[in-house]
Amino acid sequence: MKKFEIGLCITALIICGIGIILAAIGAFLSILQNDWLWVLVDILLIILNGLNIYLNYTMISDEFGW
Repeated sequence: MKKFEIGLCITALIICGIGIILAAIGAFLSILQNDWLWVLVDILLIILNGLNIYLNYTMISDEFGW
């Protein structure tokens, strides 16, 4: 991998981590407001961001042999 690609992977890890935190806060607030559609949307965002973090971490760990 080039340094640029590794930088993109690390940036995606950071952005997805922030996205998971924001989606968790949004899900909690949606539960308080009894808006279950947005709870499901936030749960889907958490799952997709978690998958993206897993894939990016796997690419980086394969590159460095972790």
